[in-house]
Amino acid sequence: MALFSGRWLTRYHVDYGVANQKYYQDSPSIIYSNQFLIKKIRTVKLRICSLGYYVVKINGQLISNDVLNNEWTYFSKCKYYDEYNVSDLIHIGENAIEVELGNGMYNPFPLKFFAKHNLRSEIKDTGEPKFILELFDNDGTILSSNKDWKAEIGDREFNNLYMGEYVDAKYKGKAIKFKTIPLSKQEDLTFKRSFIPKVREFEPLDVQQIINENKDHFVLDFGHTISGFFKIKVLVDTEKTVKLRFCETLKDNQLDYATSFAGGIGCIDGVTGGLGAPEKLYEEDHWQIYPGQNVFKNRFSYHSFRYVEIWGITKAEIEKTQAIPVHTDLAQIGNVKLGDAFLDELYQAGINTRLNNVHGIFEDCARERLQYGGDIVALLDSMMLTWDLSQFNRKVIDDFIFGQTNKGGIPETAPYMGIESQGTAHEEGPLLWQLVLPYLLLKYYQYYGDYDFLSSKFKYVKKQYDYLMSWNLKELAQRCIGDHGSPSIGGFYESTPDKIFVGYCTILLFNELFLKISEILNKPIDMVKKKNEEIRAEIRKNYLNEDGSFGQKTQTSYAFALALDLGDRKQLTAGLIKQIKQDNGLFTAGIFGQSLLYTQLHLIKKDDIVYNWLENSSSTSFKAMLADGNMALKEKLRENESSDSANHAMFASYLKWYYQALGGISLADDAVASDKIVINPYLSPQVGNIKMDFNTVQGLIKTQVKIKDNKYKYAISFPQNIKYELSPELSN
Repeated sequence: MALFSGRWLTRYHVDYGVANQKYYQDSPSIIYSNQFLIKKIRTVKLRICSLGYYVVKINGQLISNDVLNNEWTYFSKCKYYDEYNVSDLIHIGENAIEVELGNGMYNPFPLKFFAKHNLRSEIKDTGEPKFILELFDNDGTILSSNKDWKAEIGDREFNNLYMGEYVDAKYKGKAIKFKTIPLSKQEDLTFKRSFIPKVREFEPLDVQQIINENKDHFVLDFGHTISGFFKIKVLVDTEKTVKLRFCETLKDNQLDYATSFAGGIGCIDGVTGGLGAPEKLYEEDHWQIYPGQNVFKNRFSYHSFRYVEIWGITKAEIEKTQAIPVHTDLAQIGNVKLGDAFLDELYQAGINTRLNNVHGIFEDCARERLQYGGDIVALLDSMMLTWDLSQFNRKVIDDFIFGQTNKGGIPETAPYMGIESQGTAHEEGPLLWQLVLPYLLLKYYQYYGDYDFLSSKFKYVKKQYDYLMSWNLKELAQRCIGDHGSPSIGGFYESTPDKIFVGYCTILLFNELFLKISEILNKPIDMVKKKNEEIRAEIRKNYLNEDGSFGQKTQTSYAFALALDLGDRKQLTAGLIKQIKQDNGLFTAGIFGQSLLYTQLHLIKKDDIVYNWLENSSSTSFKAMLADGNMALKEKLRENESSDSANHAMFASYLKWYYQALGGISLADDAVASDKIVINPYLSPQVGNIKMDFNTVQGLIKTQVKIKDNKYKYAISFPQNIKYELSPELSN
């Protein structure tokens, strides 16, 4: 039986002019409405799928507290639908229903990201927002979406996920023509019930202070950076036009908007976003208000901000303001509490920044809002130790599989939107970004143990593996950005540390991951092992130095060499420690190298190096990054002139060290559904007392470190069905 008996409802095609430049002038929300008769109260459910965001009300009441709904993916391959029990909202007699649609990522602006990639033309599945709906009970359909509905323009004259919303209550109500589109048989096959946690509002922040007051405007400071909605209630006696502009950063007591310009448009003079685009792409809301009380809250956009600059009203006219964090409602399953104030702050900043950038996908930052495979690879253990991703990661895996090319390559971002930096082919990403598919699948099995899920995805992993291994190794190794984000380089266009060596290492990582997955699924592995030796021999031939190091002897090369067991571990360990000392204790690797360093330094009992790095106070440090009090990580450890994002989680891989070293718990490499752990705590008087919780699918693991009279007491409890290994120190 079909899920929907009705048709898609959508507005007629809008002519946005040459290069879609008129998009910036007129892109309103549309409200569709109807009525239905209820003769007898019973269980009534509503099923809806929308392309673009939707808000549904029955008899004036929201059907849920979900926001920014529905999830973005490759809509031609998968359309998520939602189902709600709405029985409590209906009554005997006539009932009213309305569905308001916002643009979301289905009707994006034609902005050229970084003056290159036109979001509107590069994303494959775009159009005017549409929905299909079924209201039903046990007896069948009560109401479906069809030509009998009415449509009018909402109060959002303009809505864009990145830019903001222009709101005018008097704009609402103008009737608009719409069309119905029949549901095709092919489309019917693409529906899938949404299964991930929804995006929701969380505890609001109140304004902390008002700064930079002038005659015509002032700035609200909410204390730290969030991604979310802004809510304001005012009382005025005349009609006014209000402008709200959102900012993450304050420099020299002046707002610096460059860190949050959408797509980087506005950071560099002369770099434009294409026809019709503003010269500087602020996150900005416009609000027309009228005599009396007026209330504004974002509905189809969210902003990254600590500061809100306001024009058009006075402080005295404001009754209430709130900054409302908005993100996917991920259940936190890991938590670490320390006796070290800064390490506690750093931990919370990592949590905040990751949550600031998850809205149905793992976004990199607020100014791009794209799901990069490389960022996921660098942060995966940190995220899986902290949140329940048993459902969310299934969607992420599907997002990348939906983008797999006919050859087998995986996109740099999923969904694909034009960025393919040194990728293997059109619509394919660079090597470390493509690693997301096998790496995420193997980790999923280790943490959650779903053999059937892993088995069902094997064909996609094999297709990618066969494709990549068909390349000449030397040519393939060039298709690598390398260790992105290293503070040792000056800018994006400089070569990353040991770039080609990292390319070869990534090819080996593909082989290692495919070998492990094949062994789990009892697939043939002889040729995979042979290829493994071939790749290792090629790396040693081209990059092994006389002293046992590899490549250019950077921290990055040591991290990859240790992680892949490329050489003598004692020599590599000595070389790494020497190099970190030469770098004054700073971690100069990029996001991948740093992620590896946290694990490898823990394994070789050099956690003091990690501790000293995290507590470093130089200009290239986390302390410098968090000195502004924003409680959000920045895109780069070293500030540079390109105005990088000030709400970016890619360096948050240190979170896993909190669990593995401070909590003393690591999943064993051969763990299945978190059934085996390695207990290996870092005990230090500098850190102080520690409490850690990690709630696995097997049950809760708790550890505690107490220090008294220079003696340590390490306590741990975990379910009986979890196997364990003790570090030599604990064994003794």
